[in-house]
Amino acid sequence: MLMQQCGERELTILQDYLKMWTRSLIELLDSLRDTCPESSSIIAEIFYWRDITRVLDAVIAELKLPYVEMVLQVLVMTEDADILK
Repeated sequence: MLMQQCGERELTILQDYLKMWTRSLIELLDSLRDTCPESSSIIAEIFYWRDITRVLDAVIAELKLPYVEMVLQVLVMTEDADILK
């Protein structure tokens, strides 16, 4: 059904979205890796991990959105799914 409606242009757009999401996630994870608690106190450590958890929870929530799952399913079902490997 959906696959029959997707032409080359639509698949290219979906691949571009996937590349954009991948790039954004890599940048986000790189920036998180480079962060550290503001001080060496226990409360600073707790706040640090709380903030990291919130960011990662938001990423997970976005990746579970229906349109993201649909894009991934369409790309997996195409012959040109090399981008996912």
